[in-house]
Amino acid sequence: MDRKMVKEALDCVFTVAEARSLLQMSRSAFQQAVTNCRIKPLKEFGEGTGKVRLFFSPDVYEYKRTLDAKRKKNKR
Repeated sequence: MDRKMVKEALDCVFTVAEARSLLQMSRSAFQQAVTNCRIKPLKEFGEGTGKVRLFFSPDVYEYKRTLDAKRKKNKR
């Protein structure tokens, strides 16, 4: 795989930190969303505290739209 393909692939995924930042969620709220399957990792590596999760960017953006709609509704 050449560097261009790797860059394109990486542009399609978020780490936990990147997804949390975009979604404006605390660590515990994000973990609860993952546990309750509201947002699903594309790939998981490792175990325990060293586990790495990658999230497909379209899934993260879709969940953001859902969260933004809920937040807007609750603000009223």
